[in-house]
Amino acid sequence: MTVLEIEACAKEMAAMAEPTPAVTAATRAIRRARAAQLDEVHAVISSGAFLRHGFRSPAAWLTDTTSESYGHCTTTVHLANRIQQMPLIRAAFATGDLAETAMRLLADTWCTDNADAFARDEQMLLGWATTLSARDLKMVLDTWRMHTDPDHEERTAQDRFDNRAVHISKLLDGVGRLDGTMDPEGYQLLHEAIRAYAQPAEGETRTAAQRRHDAIVQMAKIALDAFEPTPGKKRRRPKVIAIATATDLTDNTGGGSLDTGGDRSIVPIETIRRIACDCDLHRYLTEPSGHIIDYGRRRRLVSDTQFDLLIIRDHGCR
Repeated sequence: MTVLEIEACAKEMAAMAEPTPAVTAATRAIRRARAAQLDEVHAVISSGAFLRHGFRSPAAWLTDTTSESYGHCTTTVHLANRIQQMPLIRAAFATGDLAETAMRLLADTWCTDNADAFARDEQMLLGWATTLSARDLKMVLDTWRMHTDPDHEERTAQDRFDNRAVHISKLLDGVGRLDGTMDPEGYQLLHEAIRAYAQPAEGETRTAAQRRHDAIVQMAKIALDAFEPTPGKKRRRPKVIAIATATDLTDNTGGGSLDTGGDRSIVPIETIRRIACDCDLHRYLTEPSGHIIDYGRRRRLVSDTQFDLLIIRDHGCR
C-alpha cells in the first residue's frame, strides 16, 4: 500500500471508531448552507427579482427554483424574512452553532408587537436556544412572550379558541373521516383521555393509531351511556339501531343496516354480530313488503352482571 492509501485507511478507521465528530461537522455545514440560502432568498425577495421572472409570490418562485414542496418553500420564505430581524440569532445560525429547530421557534416568537423587547432580550433568548432542548425552549419562549406582551397573547389565545373546529364525514364506502383543529386546552383534555383509554394490553397487536381510534370509539360509547336527555324534550337517549334478519345473524351471512336516526349505513353481518354482543335485542316480524306485523318485546341480551363476568373471564368480547 502507498502512503496515501495508508493515510486514507487510517482516516476511515478513525471515522468508524468515533463517528460523532464527522456527524457534528456535517450538521454544522448544513446549518451554514441553510443560513446562506436564507440570505440569498431574502435578497431576491427584497429586490423583487421573482416578479421580473413572472412569479406572483416568492414561494412560487422558490418552488420552481428548488423543486421543493410549496409548503416547504413557504416556510423558507418566512424564515428568510424573520431571521433578518434577529441579527444575533442570524449570526449564530450562520456559524452552525444554532439548531434550525431552535431558530424556527425564535422566528415564530418574534412579531412586530414584541420587536423592541425581542431586540432587548435577544442575547438572553439566544442563550436559551443554545442550551435548552426544543421542548424546554418552546416553554420558556411561550412564558417570555406571555410576560412581554400579555394583551397580544390574550388576543392570540382567543383567536385559537375561535378557530376551533372538528369535521366528521362519511366517505363513499361508509368509512368515516375525522379531522379538526383544537384550542390548546381542549387538545390537552382530549389527549389525556385518549392516552388513558389507549393503553396497550398484554399481548397487544394493535398499532398506536388503531388504539387511539378504539379509544375515541370507547369514549363515545361511555358518553352515550351516560347521556341524559334535556328536560322537556321527548326524544329518547341517542342510540344506534342495527337491523339484520334472524337467519343472517345466526348463519353469519349477508349484511344489515346501522341507523342513527340521521344517517344509515349498510355493513357486513359480522359488524352486526359485534354490536349485538352487548345490546338491547328487539325481535319484530315483517311482511315481504316491509310492513311490521309483530313488534315484540325488547330484552337485554347480556345483563350487567353477565357482562362483568365476561370481562373477568375473557377480558372483553370475543
